[in-house]
Formats: sequence, C-alpha cells, structure tokens
Amino acid sequence: MRKELLIEFQEIFEQSPEYQSFAPGRVNLIGEHTDYTGGYVFPVALDIGTYALGRKRPDRIFRFFSINEPEQGIVEIDGDWEYRKNHEWANYPKGVVSILMNHGYEMDKGMDILFYGNLPRGAGLSSSASIELAAAVLLDKAYGFHIERIKLLSCCREAENSYVGVNCGIMDQFIIGMGEKNRGLLLNTGDLTFQQIPLPLEEYRILIINSMVRRSLTDSGYNRCIEEAKAGEKVLKDQGIHQLRDLTPEDLPFVEKTINDAGIYGRIKHIITENHRTTEGAEKLRAVDFQGFGELMLESHQSLKEDFQVSIPQLDTLVQDSVNLGALGARMTGAGFGGCIVAIVPRTGVENFKEGIRKNYEKIYGLTPEIYLVNSSDGAKCKSIESEVEKR
Repeated sequence: MRKELLIEFQEIFEQSPEYQSFAPGRVNLIGEHTDYTGGYVFPVALDIGTYALGRKRPDRIFRFFSINEPEQGIVEIDGDWEYRKNHEWANYPKGVVSILMNHGYEMDKGMDILFYGNLPRGAGLSSSASIELAAAVLLDKAYGFHIERIKLLSCCREAENSYVGVNCGIMDQFIIGMGEKNRGLLLNTGDLTFQQIPLPLEEYRILIINSMVRRSLTDSGYNRCIEEAKAGEKVLKDQGIHQLRDLTPEDLPFVEKTINDAGIYGRIKHIITENHRTTEGAEKLRAVDFQGFGELMLESHQSLKEDFQVSIPQLDTLVQDSVNLGALGARMTGAGFGGCIVAIVPRTGVENFKEGIRKNYEKIYGLTPEIYLVNSSDGAKCKSIESEVEKR
C-alpha cells in the first residue's frame, strides 16, 4: 500500500511526501452511547483505518485530497478556515488544523496532504475520527509540536464537536490515539482513566458486518439522542446524582420515578445498565469467559433497540442471524440508525458464518452485507519518509 500511495501523492501534488501517518478505525465491543455522559466504554483499535501522507509547502496554503473521494478534487485553503458544507470529508482535517491554530500552534507554512482510508464511511467504525487523528499526528510530527497525546485527542474531539457539529464523546478519538495491539481498552470517559485489557482471541475472530444502510451523524437522530440523555442527566443532577456511572440497575426504580418522560427514561436506563455491562464485560475477558462476554453483548443490543431506540430492523436481523449461526455474541456498534454490527465467532466456523449471513440478508433486504475480519491494532502513529520514489 505504501508504494502506491507515494506514487499517488507524487502524481497529484507533483512532489514527494515527507511524512506518513496511520490512524486505525475502532469497533466498540460493548459500552455504547455512554461516553458523552462520562460513562464506561470498551473499544478496540482496528488494523484498518486512514493513511495520510504530507509535505510542507513554501507558502501558507493547505491542500487536501482523498483517494476515496476523487470527484471532490483538491480542496485548497488559503487562510479561510470556516466550515464549508461543500468541502464534505475535508472538513474533518480542516477542523483539526483550525482547532490547533486556535490553541496557539503556529503553522508558518502550509501543507499538501493526501488521505486514503479502507474503512467504510458511515458504517459506525469511526472513519471521521480516524481522519482527524491521521491528520493530527501528521501535523504534530511535521511541525514539531510534541503535543501531549491526551491533549491532541481532545483537540480532535473539539474539531468534531465545535467545527463539524457532531456532539460526540471522546471515545473514538481516545481509542484511535491510545489503542494497543491485542488489547481492548476499558475507558472511564468521565475522568479518562483507563485499563488495557488482554484480548486472548486465539480461538475466536472479531467480525464486523456492514448492514449497507449508511447514516450520517449530522443528519440522523444522533444529536437528539444526546440532547435527551443530557436532559435526563440534568434532572438527576438536580436530585444530587453527580455521575450516571455511579448508578446501578438497582437504582432504576428511583430514576423512573424521578424522570417523568418515558423516552428520556429509556435513554437513561440504557446508559445505567450499559455502564454495568461494560465493567462486567471487562471482568469476563480478564477471566477468558467469552461465553459470558457474548451474553452481555446480546443484552447490550437489546437495550440499544428497546431502551435507547437507535437500532433498525436490518441491524436486528444481522444480530439474530449471527446468534443462529454460532456467534458467542453480537450487537450493533456505533451510533446506530444504520452502520454495522460486531460479532465474536469461533475461528473454525467463520466461513460458514459469513456464507449464512450473506444468504439470509440478501434474501430479506436484497443487499449484500460487507463482512470484515479484523484484528486489533496500535493507536495512531506518524513517521518521516526517508526515501522518495522516483517520478514515473
């Protein structure tokens, strides 16, 4: 892949790149829709993600190009860092540059940056955060900022929140920046304490199944979900409950009595029970109890469907078919309203599983789901490119 990207960069920008970064995507095994209320999550960084190649320019112009979106052409920025809807994907790296500048990181020269991703966009695998981190570590390396990693992640989240306009929590940026190979990350998104939990997957594989129903966070009900969860959180804070993650399922009768709105109560119920499932799930993995972890994944999906109400029939079908075909556990992953499910499948049954999933889904919906066999990965990194390819 690297050689092809080097050649592409040279053909598009007529020079050779100086730096190359990679930022993984992520899948959340459990702990969904909890991060923006300071709850627990358990994501894994993936070996698929976003590559970025860059070279400084002699002027202050920034130029962005995506191999995945060639029809967009080169997006050129000459001092105007305002959000532009027609810039589409480029608003994510633009947002990172803009936020870093706002934090006082001076970029006296511009840069040409080429992006390539092998994550499906709009599928819930954090393609946006992957682009942000690929850009961020590239800029950090190229300009010698040496930004502390937690701060860099926070800047990327700020870019998505205040620049792009998606009210996400910090989970995506955190795992993409801090992931470790063969580890899952139990993260307390309230105080950013975390534990790296071993993933002994010798007998199992992680599969991600794309429903092919694409959703956009800015166009979906995602922000409304957050607003209602925040409204419920405020009601409880007024009653002296400072952190939702401190509540347990035993507190639900009090919560239901306190929150009069059934829809908002459902959001809060999910968050409370999901926090409990997430910490319990980490303990199951420590004990190498994949069966127990799989049961928690199924409970998580049911809660996302019935209480948080972000699943759709296509995702529900994929989860049920996964169980019927031998998965230990399966659940929707990501924001919902489309996107993917994640399943843990015995290694010996993977091919039959894939065939069965495709056959039934095509029969019901007339769509062929994309299925990804994924591995864990380290977090985002950047390095200098020492040797340049010759122009063809």
